Amino acid sequence: MKLKALLLFVLLGGITLASALNSRSVNGAQTPPRSNTFEAREELYRLVNVGIAYLEQFKPEEAAKYFQQAVDKDANFALGHLNYAIAAYFNRDMPKAIEEARLALKQLPNSPHAHYILGLALKNERQYEEALKELNAVLAIDPKDPATNIQIGQIYAQQQQFEQAVPAYKRALENEPYNATAAYNLAQALQRSGKADESKQAFALFAKLRATNYKSEIGLNYGDVGRYAEAVAGTGAESDLVNKDAPNVKFVDATKEMNLNAQFANKPLSSALNRKIAKAEFESVKAELVSAFASSIGLCDYDGDDKFDVFVTGIGKDNKPFAQLFSNQTNGDGGKFSDVTAKSKITLSNPANGAVFGDFDNDGKQDIAVFGYQLLALYKNNGDGSFSDVTEKLSLPAHNNNAWAMTAAFVDSDHDGDLDLFVGNFADLNQFPANKTEAVFPDDFAGTPNKLWRNNGEKDGQWSFTDISEQTGLSGGANKTTAVVCTDYDNHRDVDFFVVNYGAPVQLFANQRDGSFKEVANAVGLRSTSKAFGSGAGDINKDGFTDFFLTSSDSGIWMLSDGKGSFVEFPLLIPPGSASHYSAQVMDFDNDGLLEVLIRDNVWCQAVKKWGDNQDGGQANATIVFSLYDSRLLVSGDLNNDGAVDILSIKHDNSLIALRNESTSKNYLALSLKAGTSNKNGIGTKAVLRSGSLQQKLELYAASPAPAAAGLNFGLGFRTKIDALQLLWPAGIVQSELDVKPSQLNKFEELDRKGTSCPILYAWNGSEYAFVTDFLGGSAIGMREPGNTWSVPDTDEYVRVTGEQLRERDGKLSIRMNNQLEEVIFFDAVKLLAVDHPADTEIYPNEKLLPGPPYTPFAIHSVQAPRPPASAVDDKGNNILPLLEKIDQQYPTNFERLKFKGYAREHAMELDLGKDVLNAKRPLLLLSAWIDYADSTSNLAASQAGVTITPPYLQVKNTHGEWQTVIEQMGFPAGLTKTMTVDLTGKFLCKDARVRIVTSMRIYWDQILVDTTDGKAPTRVTTLAPMSADLHWRGFPRELSLDKFGLKAYDYRTIDPFAPWKAHTGNYTRYGDVQALLLAPEDMYVITRNGDEMQVDFDATKLPPLPRGWKRDYLVYADGFGKDMDLNSARPETVGELPFHKMKSYPHAPGEQYPTDEKHLEYLRKYNTRSVGVQTQAMWRGVK
Repeated sequence: MKLKALLLFVLLGGITLASALNSRSVNGAQTPPRSNTFEAREELYRLVNVGIAYLEQFKPEEAAKYFQQAVDKDANFALGHLNYAIAAYFNRDMPKAIEEARLALKQLPNSPHAHYILGLALKNERQYEEALKELNAVLAIDPKDPATNIQIGQIYAQQQQFEQAVPAYKRALENEPYNATAAYNLAQALQRSGKADESKQAFALFAKLRATNYKSEIGLNYGDVGRYAEAVAGTGAESDLVNKDAPNVKFVDATKEMNLNAQFANKPLSSALNRKIAKAEFESVKAELVSAFASSIGLCDYDGDDKFDVFVTGIGKDNKPFAQLFSNQTNGDGGKFSDVTAKSKITLSNPANGAVFGDFDNDGKQDIAVFGYQLLALYKNNGDGSFSDVTEKLSLPAHNNNAWAMTAAFVDSDHDGDLDLFVGNFADLNQFPANKTEAVFPDDFAGTPNKLWRNNGEKDGQWSFTDISEQTGLSGGANKTTAVVCTDYDNHRDVDFFVVNYGAPVQLFANQRDGSFKEVANAVGLRSTSKAFGSGAGDINKDGFTDFFLTSSDSGIWMLSDGKGSFVEFPLLIPPGSASHYSAQVMDFDNDGLLEVLIRDNVWCQAVKKWGDNQDGGQANATIVFSLYDSRLLVSGDLNNDGAVDILSIKHDNSLIALRNESTSKNYLALSLKAGTSNKNGIGTKAVLRSGSLQQKLELYAASPAPAAAGLNFGLGFRTKIDALQLLWPAGIVQSELDVKPSQLNKFEELDRKGTSCPILYAWNGSEYAFVTDFLGGSAIGMREPGNTWSVPDTDEYVRVTGEQLRERDGKLSIRMNNQLEEVIFFDAVKLLAVDHPADTEIYPNEKLLPGPPYTPFAIHSVQAPRPPASAVDDKGNNILPLLEKIDQQYPTNFERLKFKGYAREHAMELDLGKDVLNAKRPLLLLSAWIDYADSTSNLAASQAGVTITPPYLQVKNTHGEWQTVIEQMGFPAGLTKTMTVDLTGKFLCKDARVRIVTSMRIYWDQILVDTTDGKAPTRVTTLAPMSADLHWRGFPRELSLDKFGLKAYDYRTIDPFAPWKAHTGNYTRYGDVQALLLAPEDMYVITRNGDEMQVDFDATKLPPLPRGWKRDYLVYADGFGKDMDLNSARPETVGELPFHKMKSYPHAPGEQYPTDEKHLEYLRKYNTRSVGVQTQAMWRGVK
């Protein structure tokens, strides 16, 4: 039999950087270029990478040096000239910016970046006519760009041509309604044009935007001037990197050699599609219709050995459904598998259309969910090669509610750390189409709503799922769904759902971060309809956003991101061949660093490489020759661990075929991930690699049909060095890795990193600034509490700082407050209390965290020679007194930590405080501890599982000898190790001096002391307001780990310039003098992002002399708010909406808003001018 072509590969160039570099093409060379030429070219791109890193540190002068080196090495290096122009502009060297921009434009005449930066430089030089020419050239490419329209409006305004400025500002607002710069400039221009009423409306909009802080603004610093004033890095798809020859692909049939022996008896797909069915024969042909779809191939790693195993389902010759599991035994050879079906104990009750693989119970073993016609079965991996059907035990419907599932995905839809299950349902075969005697399948048949099964997590050893399809909005209506891609389409750090429907428009469900999803396909430019049974997905155009590809009968449909959250659609005509193209996958089959699309049809296909921005670009064809069975099955992944992506499908005789990729000798990078906070398999992780001129993003999926090759395999081309790898885990943790080895498997575990906590306090100790502790631990806004309520912030705190920790220098007492984690801190007031007291006493503030108001009133406790308890045991009878006698990072830890961060099994400790405590006038406990906080995500996950958390409460013995609660809310320490106080005056109910402390929080008690003095030792308090306060960039003092449980400290002497944190978008307080904002709590904040530092100095000369025999300690008072970026917190991506002290809740209650009186608006205008936008809030360059 003459072989027919099997597969179609399509490669398309980029859109986002393509617009900067005119044409986005690819490097598909099959033989390496001369090493000296290749290495020299890569060195140019590495110089650009370093220069961009300096720009992102706001060091344009340093950046310019590297860009200059690049163009000195190659005067024709367009990317070097372009970035040199940008660096020169921010270095205020306008002549150089003009020169370099014009050099860039000679090679990149359609680059909006080059036109824009040239226009800005000319504007700065007051060459307005030339500037307008360049800026209008940008609008010819991107007419909706707000920044360009604002710059044009400002040029007209500077020339007193206000009526011409108005339309430009209006265009900016039309395309970005939250742009405060456009609103303010429009108001001014309308006022100067004599249009007072319209001007008032624009001013009102400006005031509203300033108050909400959702706004974007155009500023002066790098990152604030517009997207086209941001540096452009290489991606590996530049025109000087592309080889326009057809890809030289070579696949061999290795099925027999690999021992992948599976035979199907399914009907061909074409026997079902478009079939005319009489009502009278409907029941008799159902089985034939189902049979055409009832086969699947999937790649998994059920035994955790980092080799892909193969799982297949189908209809056997006996017309019964079957499943087969093949274990990968590859060991440096071409691939070898062993049939382990019998040992797996997996059997099917109904025909299966597919399977998805993921660790639903986070036990480290991959489980299998099988779906199909009236079938949904979840098989738990027992760890010994066998599986158990736990479907009904988990409250899942074994018969899929009598629906016909065509697609499914494991996905952490709510980012709570466990995998939910999405099931997409196809045609309804339970009834014949109404009012018809004959119907075309499947077109005339009704669809069936889809299902999202939420994983409730574990409670008392039992896991369960709940149907939340309707409440989330993901049921999708009565469509015939054939594929789903779970991806973060808009890079908002949450998962969205792209749903393919047979004969109906695609749907895109955007995550609303409140447990619901909104269908936005049409709004973002996705309007195509197809009859596809799969969708390719990946960052094809290298703009950092997910793109999609759909097949249709005579063409493919590109759905490419525009880099701004919307899509551009256009068809790709497929060369003549068969009439039906069923499915597609994204992969890099030749390891050149560019993603191709693999298309499956019912007879044959071709290999096509495409470059350019749209259908007008170039194209080269190639053919892979194999004959296939008429089905929709297509799977790809590296079967023999040689770094090349192989292919599985069904060949012409209805048997499994394995095509081993032998076409490439290029370098690669393979990843194996093990999560901690995220779901164990890391499903949903985004990986971004940088290697010289190459940048590539991949995403880890768990869907059937698969949208991309299994696993995470990067092609490097002939690059031999990996500069950096960034992992964005589903939990939101950003992890950068530099020690990455090419051409082998690299294993990475998710870092146990706290993205949020509190700001950090450092104090001058006489020789250096040194770490004290964290503070404002209770100030969190928008934090999801147990029971799905929002936190009520405790906005102020008094932090104890000893006289040894804070010493005078040049008449000043100096502290520094650093924002070091992934949060925004709003500082409202700071002051210093100098507390003088007898040297044989110590003072402690009455500080602790409580679950909610009323919060603890301020007081100062004086103690003298406090002692440990007489005895201490845990609830298992263990002696824990030695662990509590001193602060030494030795704690009672014999309690069970639950799977939810911050949660523990309820546990207790019993303290005998000694008989003298019963006669004390003021018995006082001093408890030094730190807490491993729960966060929004763990609170959400725990509430779904029905697990509650118990803050500490204190009990004493009553007269009946029973434990009785006398302090229902004892409180707990805020953050890192601090000492909290508990006054036991009047709490003892009998002559028993024992107390019992009970909690289910993860609190690590380090020291417990008892004071039995009356607390009346004299103290003298002097309050100092800040004499000066300066906000500036500092970076990130090196994090130190003090124990195995997660206690941190920080080394102020070692500063890391980068940290793996993103920043909230919005406006922050400009750098410089901020003293006036810290004098009193007035809802006028110093707003800081991570990496910011505020130095606050106090006038030590205003302190009175110490009496003889006394000493001086301090209390640092701070008032403010903090907001994290936990995916399940409120408003986690933006600085706004701004909090205020009188608010009833956060998010704001209806009718509430930040104050908009003139005083507060003037504060916003004057101070909060440092903007972090969408383009710059997550900037990252991998540079060693």
